[in-house]
Amino acid sequence: MEFRIEPEADSPRHFHLFGELDLASSPVLAEALMLAARGTGDLRLDLNELAFIDSSGIRALLVLAEELGTRGRLVLDSPAPSVEHTLRLVGIDRGGNIQLGDAGD
Repeated sequence: MEFRIEPEADSPRHFHLFGELDLASSPVLAEALMLAARGTGDLRLDLNELAFIDSSGIRALLVLAEELGTRGRLVLDSPAPSVEHTLRLVGIDRGGNIQLGDAGD
């Protein structure tokens, strides 16, 4: 399944992820979103259409969160059940600026 990233039309810091985030595609994520991660404010990723994530994909998310630092949070919205299970299993939401789920959670 091909990995792709699509920006939200009305929000420059909101992106939709599709496909599988793994060893092959994690560099694509890092390259596409690093500039946004260097900005100020929350970086929101909609994971509803992300079918799979492995340790390389998790590492890419952690690198983005690290780049954000104290300027914002990495908000991981609407993950598919299998992706949410994996992210919770590794405790990704224990990161200081990573939020799993909608901002209202």
